[in-house]
Amino acid sequence: MACPVANLTSVYAIQHDMEPALCARATLLSTILFAATIPFIIWLGQLVYGV
Repeated sequence: MACPVANLTSVYAIQHDMEPALCARATLLSTILFAATIPFIIWLGQLVYGV
């Protein structure tokens, strides 16, 4: 949650004749979720650790 996956998954998918489009969609989704959840993770850390 809060950290995007590596973009190299698409490269590996191409090299191993897998589905690069699926990897690209997963990377996009991960990046969007990262942008949406990182403020929550920071807030939660401040709440828990009182920083």
